[in-house]
Amino acid sequence: MVSRLFSGAEHAAMYSHFRPSPPEELVSRIISYVKEKVRPPLHHALDVGCGSGQSTRVLTPYFEKVTGIDTSAAQIDEAMKNEKSNKTEYKVAYAENIPLHDESVQLVSASQCAHWLNLDMFFKEVHRLLVPDGVVALYGYLFTEPVAQGKQEVIHSLLWDWLYRDKLCQGYWAPQRVLLDNCFRDIVLPFSDTVRVENLILKRHDLFSNYLGYITTWSGFRELQKQKPELAPQILQEFQSRLLDILQLSGSPDEIELELFTRFFLLMGRKTS
Repeated sequence: MVSRLFSGAEHAAMYSHFRPSPPEELVSRIISYVKEKVRPPLHHALDVGCGSGQSTRVLTPYFEKVTGIDTSAAQIDEAMKNEKSNKTEYKVAYAENIPLHDESVQLVSASQCAHWLNLDMFFKEVHRLLVPDGVVALYGYLFTEPVAQGKQEVIHSLLWDWLYRDKLCQGYWAPQRVLLDNCFRDIVLPFSDTVRVENLILKRHDLFSNYLGYITTWSGFRELQKQKPELAPQILQEFQSRLLDILQLSGSPDEIELELFTRFFLLMGRKTS
C-alpha cells in the first residue's frame, strides 16, 4: 500500500518539486538535541522514509555521512539525481529491516512517514542501530495553507472541511492518517528524555499552480485518481475556483503567487541502553 502510493518516477519528481523541506528551526532543534546527548564527532545519520531526499540533505552539514532509505526505487532515483553531496548515500529498504550494522548511527530521523510504519518493529530497529545515547527524531507537518489576512478561517475550512473531510475522506485516506492529523501525539516513544515541539512554522512564497501540484501529491488525492480518475480533476478545479474566490484573485495559476505556511511538529528521544 505505502510503496504503491508513493512509487513511480512521475510521482517522485512531483514529490521533489512540490513537497516542503524541513524549516531551519526544526533542523536546528534536532541537531542541538543530538549534540546534547551524543559525544562528538557526529559520524553517521540515518533518514528513514527519505522520499526524494529533502529531509536527508538538510542533515549533511552536520554529519560525516548520511544514509537515506525509502521503499520506493523511484523516490531513491529522484533523490540521487538531485543529490550534490558526496557524504550522502541512498538505499531502497524498509524501515523495519534496515541494512546497517548495530550501533552504527547517532541519529535516526523520519519525516512525514511514521504513521505508515509498523512502529513496534521500527522502534526495535532504531534501538539496534543507535549508538548509546543516540537520538530518534520523528517529525511531520500538517497541510500547507495559503495566507490571507482576515480570511484564514475560511481558507482553513475550505482545505480541511471541504477538501479533506468531505471530498477526500470517502475511503481515499489510510486510517493511520489520524496519527499525522494529531501531530503524532498518540505515538509514545520507547526512549528516554522525550521532547515534543509543535508549531514550527515554514513560511514561503510559491505559484498557485505549484500549490495545486502539492495537493496532487497527497496520498488521499493519489488514491482518488486511481479509483475515480474522472472525478479527481473536477475536484481540483472546484478547489481552485473556490480558493480564488476567497482570495479575490483572478488569472492563470502560473502567474499568481501565494504566501504559504506549513506547520511542522517534532518528537525526539534518546537511547539509554
